[in-house]
Amino acid sequence: MRVKKSVKKDNSKKLKQAIERIAKAKIKIGIFGDSGSDILMIANVNEFGCNINVTPKMRAWLHYNGLHLKGTTTSIKIPERSFVRRTAEEKQNKINKLIQDGLNEVFTFQIDVDTFLNRVGQYLADLMKETLTEVSSPPNHSFTIERKGGKSNPLIDTGRLRESITFKI
Repeated sequence: MRVKKSVKKDNSKKLKQAIERIAKAKIKIGIFGDSGSDILMIANVNEFGCNINVTPKMRAWLHYNGLHLKGTTTSIKIPERSFVRRTAEEKQNKINKLIQDGLNEVFTFQIDVDTFLNRVGQYLADLMKETLTEVSSPPNHSFTIERKGGKSNPLIDTGRLRESITFKI
């Protein structure tokens, strides 16, 4: 008995190109800006926390605005409220599934590499925005909540930080 097999199209070259392109690609997720920009400073302070030395000018401003520091207070601690690292840690299963499903689509030629990379980038940026919105602990100081018009989410005031999250390929 003879078996006859025919190949209608050899996609090995196309597959190799897709693999090479994906291997070289880098997707960066986060907040981008010039070194020293205020939005990067805000993101870093919230991601890692910060101790701020109280200056006489700051003490006077806080006093004028209703926050009366003890004379012995020399610094204000902004606690860590990670949203970048927390996204990677807490949403790893979702990320892995999206990548696995997307690679399957690329390798079966249902989507091209650019579509895959953009889909992953947008998904990760959206997950990071979701995480930022979910952060509730540690809460803001009552003074900060009052200054934010009663908003209690510690990472959202105007929404500018959340809307600054994007991706680059």
